[in-house]
Amino acid sequence: MTIKVPEQHTTIQYAGDTYYVRNMGMSDKEFFLETMADFPTEAVSRDWSKFFELIINSKLTHLMHKNKGYFPLDEDKDSFQNAIFLKNNVPFAINYQSMVKGKIIDPTIAIHPDFRDQGLVKIISGYYQYWKSQKQHSFDGMEYRVNHDQVQLRQNAKNRGHDYKGSRPANVFDAPNTSSTIHNFSVKKDFTYDYTPGAVYSMVLVEYDLTDDKYKTEHVLSGQMEADINNSTLAWDRGL
Repeated sequence: MTIKVPEQHTTIQYAGDTYYVRNMGMSDKEFFLETMADFPTEAVSRDWSKFFELIINSKLTHLMHKNKGYFPLDEDKDSFQNAIFLKNNVPFAINYQSMVKGKIIDPTIAIHPDFRDQGLVKIISGYYQYWKSQKQHSFDGMEYRVNHDQVQLRQNAKNRGHDYKGSRPANVFDAPNTSSTIHNFSVKKDFTYDYTPGAVYSMVLVEYDLTDDKYKTEHVLSGQMEADINNSTLAWDRGL
């Protein structure tokens, strides 16, 4: 039986433009690498190419849950969301994050260099506010980090009453990082804010086959992902 991969795609109409949000696939790899090329990180020699496939593989672990990745998501299971954002059919940003025990942990947002300083963070924030409003998953809050040099994000956290949890030095692993300090914030589950007043949202379920080119990571091509989903193990002589 063919394994189906469900995705929830969202269309946003705002200020005369059409935005589209979907999960990332292998064809988005070049855009992802361009977007993350100057992203500040504390990981030594991070291989963004392998990390990109890890993001896709992590999302596919939804297929091992009781609801097989369909809404509502399993509240007792960790999940790993990712998204690529497009404006009038042109990609401009990516996002990935973990949801552990109902709390979003370290959401990462990166905007492509060609689209920075255009006020597009509000589109991404508004999208997740809409997703939260659909109540398809128990949402207990969010924890996130902001680099000290991200002045606007720090100001937004203050203006919107996010809880400041403390700061620590960056570069703790001797990796390149443009920020000297990292600040930690949290948001309560009942926190709401209209980031994009007047935006119109619509969501549609799109189903793919696991064999689709979109998911051809090394882990999927090896057959191990399908074995994990079926709760089986690979034959010792596979490929011999």
